[in-house]
Amino acid sequence: MAPRPETQFLLRRLHSLSGVIPIGVFLAEHMFTNSFSHQPETYNFIVQKMILGMPMPVFRSMEIGILAIPILFHVALGIHFTRTSSVNQHQYSYPKNWAYLLQRITGIITVFFLLYHVIALRIMQPDAVHADPFLATKNHLLANAELNAVIYTVGIAAASFHFGNGLWTFLVTWGIIVGRQTQKMAHVACLGVWLGVMSLGFYGLFGFYVTQPPAVQASDAHVTDGATNKDSTPPGDH
Repeated sequence: MAPRPETQFLLRRLHSLSGVIPIGVFLAEHMFTNSFSHQPETYNFIVQKMILGMPMPVFRSMEIGILAIPILFHVALGIHFTRTSSVNQHQYSYPKNWAYLLQRITGIITVFFLLYHVIALRIMQPDAVHADPFLATKNHLLANAELNAVIYTVGIAAASFHFGNGLWTFLVTWGIIVGRQTQKMAHVACLGVWLGVMSLGFYGLFGFYVTQPPAVQASDAHVTDGATNKDSTPPGDH
């Protein structure tokens, strides 16, 4: 039995809200944190001290109440709306219709990407993540370097677009932006959000691939210093 119109209206509002707060905010924060992958010690400090360093009851409550439940709620409603809505991009090739279709496609991609990411890091190797978040993430990516490069590139792009385009839908659904001109300006701003979050994600992903862990950096520096000191020693002092 289909929900009543007023119930459907409320669910759509709550669906758009959950996609922005807290899911979208978390996505932006996660991409920002990962952008420090080029500085492993800073990245580990942020993850270990500021995130994982919270008291366990607080951390678990936030993980379940602020992330898990809203994500499940958003995904469940997204599946419902995808199954009950129609897309007419073949009949009317308007940008909004294509954006609507891409919103659904990127939503599905993001769900599978999220599952893969969570299982690989949060479930399969939680101890490694707690001990050295940078090294655990780097080792995960390099275990299947080429495949993970594709998976994470597509996943980051999909999640970022879903958030940016969903942000515009949220502003319209909640009546925050009204009028064609205002909506056009907001659309450009949301496009900027999408590109900004995606760029941060790509920058962070690149850092995990090319940056060496602090221990390796220290070892390389020690070898280099030793070689320099050896080469610079005057012959008469040997």
